Amino acid sequence: MRRFALSLAFAAILAATPAFAVPHIHVTGSETVSTTPLRVKTTFTVEDVGYRPCCYSVDFFITSSGLGPAVHFYQGESDALWTPYLTAGDANVYFQHTDNSAYSGLHTFAIVTDQVAPCVELRFWDYLLSKTPTTNNDYVIQACLAVDLPTPARAASWGALKVIYR
Repeated sequence: MRRFALSLAFAAILAATPAFAVPHIHVTGSETVSTTPLRVKTTFTVEDVGYRPCCYSVDFFITSSGLGPAVHFYQGESDALWTPYLTAGDANVYFQHTDNSAYSGLHTFAIVTDQVAPCVELRFWDYLLSKTPTTNNDYVIQACLAVDLPTPARAASWGALKVIYR
């Protein structure tokens, strides 16, 4: 009986999945760059809370979320650990890390769009390839980026919240 209990405990440990990092987005500023045509620079920070293994979901795309009018992107800015790219015309901004230091800490980004509070989707890529079964584990946040708007949150149990803040 004891052997069975030990093997059951060992199996439970192997089956446990690590709690990966959850990116927190905080809008820190919004300034009008141009009025004709309207161009607004929205500055925000991204900080990961939780465990992040190397090479897991650090690069991300920002696209229009489809909530409200379509967002057009004109520029992306970041700290030195990232390179922003406009891709697909003005449809999105891709932020690619240039240094492994990008896997931790608080990072500042900015986008220039045609809206004061752009409603966007941030898609953090999952680089873990050759998974079986094949799944799309990208982490996606949909939000309207404006200073002092509430941060979107997903449903969680009390136990899950308690683990984050220990």
